[in-house]
Amino acid sequence: EDYRQLAQGWLSEMTKVDQEIEDGIITGQNGDWFSQSGDAQRTLQRAVKVAQQVERAKVPPIGMETHEQMLSAAMSYLEAARSMLQWVSAPEEENRKAAMEKLAEARQMKSEWENHSWLTSR
Repeated sequence: EDYRQLAQGWLSEMTKVDQEIEDGIITGQNGDWFSQSGDAQRTLQRAVKVAQQVERAKVPPIGMETHEQMLSAAMSYLEAARSMLQWVSAPEEENRKAAMEKLAEARQMKSEWENHSWLTSR
């Protein structure tokens, strides 16, 4: 039960990171570069924190396979946050496309386990 609650928390944090990345990509060429850069850095830090929490969690033996999926999703969001920071730092079309692709990959990985029966059951 403790592990399930941790996983729900990670899912919630990944959802926040997802929205921040999307916002950063969409607004990457609008407004103040310094505030955008600061926002992108905070998003990256949030993604690092989630990945660290998932990686360091005590996993019950029965949850090892699912935990690997969660860790993959967390690391994928970390890569998406890095790509978004690159887009904000160098707003070229190639960087925007890379950030969008990384975000799509992260979303796919997250969707693979967010509706998993053990995560939603009580």
